[in-house]
Amino acid sequence: MDDGWKKYRMMQYAGANMEYTDSKGNIRVIETEPVLLDVFDEAIKPYILGKTPSLGSFRITEGEETSELIKNFNDNMLHLKIWNNREGRYRTISENEGLEEFKDINSFEELWEYMNKRNDEGVIYK
Repeated sequence: MDDGWKKYRMMQYAGANMEYTDSKGNIRVIETEPVLLDVFDEAIKPYILGKTPSLGSFRITEGEETSELIKNFNDNMLHLKIWNNREGRYRTISENEGLEEFKDINSFEELWEYMNKRNDEGVIYK
């Protein structure tokens, strides 16, 4: 569940949308945290209690702003530099944080994968 909340928060930052499809095929767009909690109450709890035979599914879809926000993220990762006192030079964010060489990200799922990698010290990127 904790991983789901992280993905939900990142989805908000990236302008993406979450949809829940119940076991009958009805689709509900989740735009706010209260709606997510409502879906939990309406769908997941009855399933846990055995009142519904199957659980629906969640999926992330890219919103109108997602590609623009990811483009901005790519630009920042490639062009923002941080002064490194030890080396006496500017370094990219990924160099300074011990991350792998940054390559453009093209979708929300790629952003999610990238932000859940670990740096050379074993710390998760985000």
